[in-house]
Amino acid sequence: MKVFLPFQRNNNSFIDEIEYYFEGSFIYGDLYDYKADYQIVNIHWPEAIFRWQNPTDADLEELERCLKLWKAKSKIVYTCHNTLPHNTQLTNAEKLYYLVLKYADGFIHLGTYGKNQLINTFDFIKNKSHTIIPHPLYLKYKKEVKINKAKNYLGVNENAKVVLVFGKIRTKQERKLILGAFGKLNVKNKLLLVSRMPYFLDWVPSWRLKVLLKKIVRFYYSLFSKYKFFYDFVKKEDVALFFTAADVVFIPRFNHLNSGNVFLAFSYNKTVVGPKTGNITENLNNECHYLYDPSSITSASKALKKALCHRKTYNYLEVYTPNLPFNVSKSYSNFLLSQLNDSK
Repeated sequence: MKVFLPFQRNNNSFIDEIEYYFEGSFIYGDLYDYKADYQIVNIHWPEAIFRWQNPTDADLEELERCLKLWKAKSKIVYTCHNTLPHNTQLTNAEKLYYLVLKYADGFIHLGTYGKNQLINTFDFIKNKSHTIIPHPLYLKYKKEVKINKAKNYLGVNENAKVVLVFGKIRTKQERKLILGAFGKLNVKNKLLLVSRMPYFLDWVPSWRLKVLLKKIVRFYYSLFSKYKFFYDFVKKEDVALFFTAADVVFIPRFNHLNSGNVFLAFSYNKTVVGPKTGNITENLNNECHYLYDPSSITSASKALKKALCHRKTYNYLEVYTPNLPFNVSKSYSNFLLSQLNDSK
């Protein structure tokens, strides 16, 4: 089975995990790289089709032309990661997503909430093919690292109780939630480990002033032993260091449908504190993890305290068997084949 992915491979290894076990070929490319012998076109992030840039009206017209062509020759399957892009600057986002919904033959959802939300919002997709396939764990690039080595490398005290925030912090609201919840956290030897703390200096007109302000920000937070902040993109080979050093992984999101960091944490058997929103609620709805109300800093802080003081150990091989990449890949293959069989 040949599956065309109309975008470039990116740093999110979601597809890599599935591809490793997939009985067929995943072919990445741009709009015009499509070939008639590709049986499936699988769209994941619509904005990735235009390399994460805002598409013009002309771009969308061309996309619709391509979608019509693809639909005539292949089956279009949409894997629903987001309700809308995280980048709010994409002014044509709703039109872009609508086109994908309009021409898709089948939909892969990552949870029950996401499936119900999309069908209830867009009635015209109700009678199309829908399935729920869980998010895969991130195991392909996982490395085993000893805790003392990870903490030593990151400059974290051996006795620290580490709250990890990993990945991109997208808004000032998320940063406020992180610092506020951690500030209220009454736990001895607490430490906030952030892999990529943003500066939010877009308002500064001069690059020289930006450089100076960045130095000031770094210096300020370095004065506090309870903070350990990094500011750059984490290399794939260093991901294990952060998760191994963590006691708890904090997901600071608002109104998000999914979070890949939840499953990254599961892959290291870590306790997760996450928001009651979207599919994340059902992902964390078991005795191993803790949920909070994202509108309440106090709720987040209480959940962090419970997680640090009452951590439960688990083995992802037992608790998250459906999320093992082999099983997810098999589910993908079965659904894609069912789409092809429907066309016969």
